[in-house]
This record gives sequence, structure tokens and C-alpha cells, in this order.
Amino acid sequence: MSLWERLQALARIGAAPDGQGLVRWPFTPAEAEAVAQVRAWMEADGLRTRRDGAGNLFGRREGTDPAAAAVLVGSHLDTVRGGGSYDGALGVLGAMEAVAGLPALRRPVEVVAFTNEEGNRYPALLGSRALTGALLPDELDRRDPDGMPLREAMAAAGLDPAALAGCAAQPGRYAAYLELHIEQGPVLEASGTPAGIVERIAGLRMGTATLLGRADHAGTTPMDRRADALHAAAGALSAAYAAADGLGRPAVLTCGRLTLRPGSPNVVPAAVELTLDMRDAEVGRLDRLAEAAHAAFAAAAEAHGVKLRWEMRPGTPPTPMDPGLCDILEAAARDLGLPCLRMTSGAGHDAMAVARIMPAAMVFVPCRGGRSHTPDEYASPEACANGAALLREAVRRCAS
Repeated sequence: MSLWERLQALARIGAAPDGQGLVRWPFTPAEAEAVAQVRAWMEADGLRTRRDGAGNLFGRREGTDPAAAAVLVGSHLDTVRGGGSYDGALGVLGAMEAVAGLPALRRPVEVVAFTNEEGNRYPALLGSRALTGALLPDELDRRDPDGMPLREAMAAAGLDPAALAGCAAQPGRYAAYLELHIEQGPVLEASGTPAGIVERIAGLRMGTATLLGRADHAGTTPMDRRADALHAAAGALSAAYAAADGLGRPAVLTCGRLTLRPGSPNVVPAAVELTLDMRDAEVGRLDRLAEAAHAAFAAAAEAHGVKLRWEMRPGTPPTPMDPGLCDILEAAARDLGLPCLRMTSGAGHDAMAVARIMPAAMVFVPCRGGRSHTPDEYASPEACANGAALLREAVRRCAS
């Protein structure tokens, strides 16, 4: 089967009954079916497969020097709810396509399909963090939205939870990691550029702001006598968004969830809880954005006579990709006649975790409208083929 045919076949696994995208969460029957299918394709391509204690799937092709550190290449198979067919899947199937077209090389090459990159069910990057030995002590006790602990979900999927801690790669096992991915943004398509080389992955700060006011009658309470939590939140959000606009690209700020209490149409909101997702490629700029958002909420709370509870959870720092690998990718693109851009990724990827223990770099290809995490996600056959070709040439250079 061709790369395109495999992408379309994999897209049928986990497809929502209503046609609204994919739902392939980790440690579910849909993921198990996807892993089994990809494993069968790996073995048909001559790769020796194994699955580790985290559920990561590996397919290995030996090199002429079996003792040499391997080149690792891949991505993930899980999706968000209502996700598309190319996020993650292209990186795994494109890696298989790249490796299948390679001559004998000195280094072994391993294709990996990581589990739980998205973090919709359990904390993100679970599989890649397991590979790097960066799992948190309480990881097995984390619960999904339905209350199921990770250890129970793993056991139900036929995995041994006790083996999760033993997934860390031994020092010297891998020489480099390469990951192919759709851009999930509009830059490449808008500029007509067929490939992007990711120089860094933006860092993330996640916060929750809770504004506590007072519930009152919506019709009888004058505006100047209210402690309206939503009125305060609206002003604070406007100022926080302005702070992100003022920093300029690639700084972004998103309020993705907002909850009102009591939530009645004729009651002044007594409490508002909202999330803030803040990202930038430089830690200093990210710090300034988080500080500006906090200041905006503190000022709005004081102005409206409400209380503020502010929580910032540990995020991820900006992650630079390996300059040498980026140069290899750029040279490979040039030799293939593929114009490319050096880029920052605003989205997180397994490469963020893997970069802790080995040189890592990423290739982006354009997706239609820059859209991702939606059933409308689409990358053309040409874009997918270009990405696999660039990955093949980069792996060849790294593994020679």
C-alpha cells in the first residue's frame, strides 16, 4: 500500500459514528486496533516490532553496525476528540514510508508510534516522556475525565502498569530523533512553501483564574452596586489578549473554557472560572505574557470589587531543536528541490520530550487552511509525499 492509501485506511479506525472526526484515545479499543494495523504494516515492511510498557510501538531495521546508536523517527497515533486524519498519523506512516525506501545504512533505524501525545485522557506526551525517564511519581494514579486511574486503563488494555517505569531508553541507544508533522497552522500554505524546519517549539503556561463576586437580581441591581464576576472577567480578558497582541508573533493567549455560576440568565454572575493557555518561543517573553495576564486580572478584580484566585500550573519551557539536525534537514530539502522555511511550532509535540535525551528536529508540511484538531484537517497527497521524501533523505544522512 502507498503512504496515501495507508493514511486513508488508518483514518477509518476510531472514526466517530456521526462522521465528526476521529476519537482514538490511549488505552482504548480504537487505539489497540490502530496499533495492531500499524504493527502489521511495519512487519510487512520488514521491520522487527516490539511494544514497550507504556504502549509505544517500535519497528526496527538493523544497520550494518548493529552496535551503533539508532536513528529514531516517528510521531503518535492518538487523536483529540473529533480530530483529523493527519495529526500524528502522518509522522508515523511517513516514517515507515521513508525507512522502506532506504538502502542499507550503518546505523539502525527505529520507527516509533508514541502513545498519548495529545493528553486528552491522561497527561500529555506520556509515551515520549516514558522513553526519556521523565514520568512523574504519581503518574499511574492520574485519572481520566471519567475517573479511571491510568493503572486501571493500562491493565484493561493488556499492559502491565508496573512496566511503565522501565521504559526509559538506555544511554547511547539513540543518536537522533526526527519527526514529520502537518504544520497545524497557515504559514506554509499562505507562503506557498512545501516544507518547514522547526527550530524551536513554543513553551506553555497554563493558568486558571477564578473571579468571585456576588449574585444579585439582574433587573433590580444597579450597575454601580454590583460585584459582577463576569464584567470583571471580560475586562481582564480584553487586557490579557491585548498583551499578547502587543508582544507580537509567536506569542498567543487563549481562553478555551469559561464557567459561570450560578449560570442563570437573570442573575448577576457570582463566580467565573476560566482557563488561560499562553505560549511563546522565548522564556522571557512567555514570562512577561503570564505576568501581564495576572496583572490584568488583578486590576479588573480590584476595579469591580471582586476577589481573584490565580493559579499557574507547571508548564513546559520553550524547547530548541538541535541546530545540526536542522541544518541536515535544510540541506536535504535543498538537494530535493523543496523550498523551506525555518519555523517555530506553537503546538507541542513528542519532540519536546525526546529532545531531553537526544538531538531532535521536526519537519512540517502544509495543511489546508492551517486547520487541525478538526474533521476538516487535510494535507494533500503531494504534501505528504514531500514530507516523507525529505524525512527519508534526512534519515539517510543521519544513519550513514
